[in-house]
Amino acid sequence: MTQEAIQSIRRLVVPDDVHPRFFDLPHDKWREGQLDSIKYLLDRPDGSVTVLQAPTGSGKTSLSRAMARHMSVTTLVKTKNLQVENYGNLYAFDVLFGRGNYPCVHPQRSSLDDTAAECLYEGMMDECEYVGECPYLVRKREVQRSKKRSLNYSYFLTAAWPHQSKQATKYLFLDECHNLPDETLEFISCTIREGERIRWRLPEFPSCYDSSRDSINTCLKWMESAIGILMIEMGKLKESEDSYSKSQKSKAERLVAKLAQTCTAIHISQDDWYVRSGQRALSYDGAQTSGLIVKPLTARYHFSKLFLGIYLRTILMSATIGNYVDFCDELGIKDYEFHLVKNQWGPEQRPVHVLDVPSMGQSATEASRVKHAEVMAKTINDLPHDWSGVIHVTSWKHAWDLKARLTKAGVVNRLFIPDRGGTNKQMAQWNEVKRKGKGMLVITPSMNAGVDLLEERICIIAKVPFPFFMQGTYEWERMMYSNRFYRWQTASDLEQRCGRTRRGRSEDYDDQWNVRGYVAIADGSFRKMGLAKSCSVDFVDSLVYD
Repeated sequence: MTQEAIQSIRRLVVPDDVHPRFFDLPHDKWREGQLDSIKYLLDRPDGSVTVLQAPTGSGKTSLSRAMARHMSVTTLVKTKNLQVENYGNLYAFDVLFGRGNYPCVHPQRSSLDDTAAECLYEGMMDECEYVGECPYLVRKREVQRSKKRSLNYSYFLTAAWPHQSKQATKYLFLDECHNLPDETLEFISCTIREGERIRWRLPEFPSCYDSSRDSINTCLKWMESAIGILMIEMGKLKESEDSYSKSQKSKAERLVAKLAQTCTAIHISQDDWYVRSGQRALSYDGAQTSGLIVKPLTARYHFSKLFLGIYLRTILMSATIGNYVDFCDELGIKDYEFHLVKNQWGPEQRPVHVLDVPSMGQSATEASRVKHAEVMAKTINDLPHDWSGVIHVTSWKHAWDLKARLTKAGVVNRLFIPDRGGTNKQMAQWNEVKRKGKGMLVITPSMNAGVDLLEERICIIAKVPFPFFMQGTYEWERMMYSNRFYRWQTASDLEQRCGRTRRGRSEDYDDQWNVRGYVAIADGSFRKMGLAKSCSVDFVDSLVYD
């Protein structure tokens, strides 16, 4: 698009009375700060990186849709649900999932249930004689031609075409960007289990039980040796034309790509790695097992290489970025601008109460736990008895312990703990419980993100969600490497939990006549550890210290 065309667009959107339909947005009124944010994003220069915090209900998804109306946009998200519901259904983005979501139609496929992920032509799918009938390839071509497309992070990182300059759109939106540190670390890391080693006849795992430079180099040499063995095996499999050999060759190619990715990252930055290898390197179902794991302790040396440089304008956006300076430091982003979308709900309409209770850390005494339960019980009983809600804990053990203590403190016949399992299963159980009676409270460690609790009016954080770790584990070494990021990670998770019952609807927020909900942090660790410094400004504004 020419500079003159861009200037013309800017002149059209500057008036305050421009209608949302001009940007193909499916609503008739602007939300607070929405149009100003669209103007801001249109004015971002090429080569820019923007960190954008958009509170729940501010129309975050609409910002990328508005850019797509006059430019072109690729959006990345973590969950399939967000792809489908928000970008696909609500804003008509062209959505592409991973290959495992599309069936394979080749008549020689190993199984009728095979998907495109088991393609017999790994790395050369376009050479398949059924290329015109492949649901994945057909959809992929449609999405490549689109000016508004949505992919998930896993697909973006593993597929080649989104990183080609000819396929790049003007904007790259990284939605749910608070997940980017973990997405980067998981992609760069490599884990090899004993069964996989035996299957490909790879060498015995070396014995490395610390993250010293010598251990890193030892594991690096093992991985490079494994790549050589796999390359030889792939050459043998290539000579065979049967479908099984083709399938095995595809699996070997994927493993080589994974190993090579990690080896390259180590050569780029040889420090700041967690490595374990040998008979007791991995944990499975509570037991130590043989294997190898190599994983970075920080994303700062890897994020930019994976996400920046191809797309002209990159936008990292989330409702829960927390302290954005700490966030950008962890990702190694030095040149950026921060933009806060104005919250349409004032702090007094979305208070988060910080209760005066003891700290609930591992050193909490019995007396502290009793006091904690008594304060929580009084708080709950002082609220309308027909309000349902969620009580966030950090483990199932804590859930059962807290239920017993709250019951003893006077919260009677209102507490429910779902079975372990996926969130969908727990939500189904919880919805059934709510139908049987009003005022029920679910205690769970699992409904911390990706869950819209639209009927629930109560949201209490019974324990600050510090990541669990034991000395010698990856989590321990990561915390020791950067306590600053450890605190940011905790604060981001905390904000996610606090936002489960306020989902951007007017009925979720207070006004001068009505209190429509209650959100509280019931753990003295929040004050004691000074975690407010790691939270976002918008969240800190809402804190009320009781």
